[in-house]
Amino acid sequence: AARNAFKEAEQSYGEALTLLRMVPQSLERDRREQNLWQVLHVCFQVTRGYAAAETTNAIDRAASLAEGSGNLEQLATSVALQANTVLVSGDLANGSRLAERALDLALREGSRNSLADVQITVLLKHYWSGDFAAAERDFVTASTLYADPSITLRVSPLSWIAVFAYGSWNAWTLGHADLARKRHAEMMAAVDASRPYAVAMSGYYAAHLRLFMREDAQTAALAEPVLESSLKHQFPYTAAASRCVLGHALAHLGRASEAVELIRDGIA
Repeated sequence: AARNAFKEAEQSYGEALTLLRMVPQSLERDRREQNLWQVLHVCFQVTRGYAAAETTNAIDRAASLAEGSGNLEQLATSVALQANTVLVSGDLANGSRLAERALDLALREGSRNSLADVQITVLLKHYWSGDFAAAERDFVTASTLYADPSITLRVSPLSWIAVFAYGSWNAWTLGHADLARKRHAEMMAAVDASRPYAVAMSGYYAAHLRLFMREDAQTAALAEPVLESSLKHQFPYTAAASRCVLGHALAHLGRASEAVELIRDGIA
């Protein structure tokens, strides 16, 4: 997983779960299974998509095991991951409810690590619900936490990309174009070029910001390599999202037939 070999990681985690089923029942065994389902969930986000059945089932299993453990730190992380999946799938009501629960658990647990884990979830909830003032406060909190070198992100090591991406989108929505560009530049400057998924995600977010700004030629120039890389590395989410963004840009540029095909493929 650290080398972006997500399919191979997925297979290894699956084999680990099979072996773990042979271990006698205990709290320690359940803790190890919960951790495995959690990291497998992150792999599924990349290999299957955020709202795929396998992705949802993996985090539901992890959350169920965390509920039984009584460990607030593990439970807050698992519920935050559940909320992310539900929010991205478009179920804002249930996603918001889970996000609120994750934040409550993190506050009760009390560590900065737990708060960092749930902050992207709270930001997603407020942004997609249209509470842009709250989303702005979430960005400030999250970026401050992520700047702390002692923080270890467990929800996703790439959460900071999403935080700065949504921070830039939110700034644009509130009418602060210069601030949007500044946050976008900070995101792009910190991306590790050797990690294809990080490059694809940041490229998609960058293209979408340019789409908001109606810089259509730049949108297309950013989205096309993201789509190419996503198909090469089999990243279904960024492939679908970049198809839609590229389609919108091409529509604005007068290439309607290509645009319709791309958007239909992306939605499918």
